Amino acid sequence: MDRVTKNFYSKNNYENIMKKLVYLISCDYTNKNIKLIDGYHIQLVYVKKLLQQDFNNAIVLVNTVISWIEYAVAAKFELVENKHGHSLTRKIKKLSNDIDKYSKKDPKKTYLVELYQVSLCLDDLWDTNKQNFEDGRYNVGIGRHSIQHGRVDPRCYNAEIMEKLICLLYALVKLPEIEDVIK
Repeated sequence: MDRVTKNFYSKNNYENIMKKLVYLISCDYTNKNIKLIDGYHIQLVYVKKLLQQDFNNAIVLVNTVISWIEYAVAAKFELVENKHGHSLTRKIKKLSNDIDKYSKKDPKKTYLVELYQVSLCLDDLWDTNKQNFEDGRYNVGIGRHSIQHGRVDPRCYNAEIMEKLICLLYALVKLPEIEDVIK
């Protein structure tokens, strides 16, 4: 994250990140377009409380936020209740290609830019080539694979990683359905 962005999210005791958490907490979880489940709402309240007390609490919260993101992504691709959840990686990679194809057809669709940024973040988070377990727990890339499989030392987690994850979750929840954007 570049320094300007980092400063924006960390200033005033992470006020801008807290605003994103407040939005996520206030979502109507009965709305089918909100891709989180009610139980995550309860966790969001606690995560916000812990981060407000001390943002360094992120060290114990990264795994939780990764789980929320994985659920939101699976829900966006309609794979939550599907035995083919492993195809999520392929769907994420295909998304970037689809966005490129559809942006050429209609460059005025502003959500394509936002969706493209989200797809780049997801690509990084899901790219197992950037998370080589052989690099060791102190050097492995931070991503969904290394975190969920416990291959990274949690001391590598920091405020910047938490900021990125919360921003990604916020974007996933706010974006319209993928099919609606790339049609």
